[in-house]
Amino acid sequence: MSACSPYASAPDQLAAGGAFGTSETSESFPVFLAEGFEGAKISETFFSDKNLTAVCLWTSDCVYCPEQLAALDEAARELEGEGFAVLALLLDGENREAASLAAVRSTRLTLAALSVEFDASALMQTSRVPYTLFVNGEGRIVGEPMIGAHEADECLERALSLLGEPVSGQ
Repeated sequence: MSACSPYASAPDQLAAGGAFGTSETSESFPVFLAEGFEGAKISETFFSDKNLTAVCLWTSDCVYCPEQLAALDEAARELEGEGFAVLALLLDGENREAASLAAVRSTRLTLAALSVEFDASALMQTSRVPYTLFVNGEGRIVGEPMIGAHEADECLERALSLLGEPVSGQ
């Protein structure tokens, strides 16, 4: 596992890591608005038609973030038809051009840049990226976060274990 510390170009909001997103809290993912790299607006309603979404918080200058995005993409490929999605939220949205070059080119990832008002520190236990949270169809954070880049089989195993948790209403 590898992770990047924030660099000078990463938002200041990464500096203060909160204790949020653990299986003990099962908090709701906060309200957010992001702009997809294709121009679509994305909000917390993204989660509602999926059983599980891996939300990867990343920055354009992180050397390990593309590895984590590729691993999550492979997990999504393996879980096609299971209601699993990957939402890659770019924290330094002003650097979208560099990020699009660094990101994995895939139809299975939804790439979006967060608005500057979003406080990622409320979600993160550390300032290191990539930081992956899992959100169920009700918008609740489930399981433990994945910090750093992981192998595809680790991402798949985590997703499979969380998909086994029932999502009420489905």
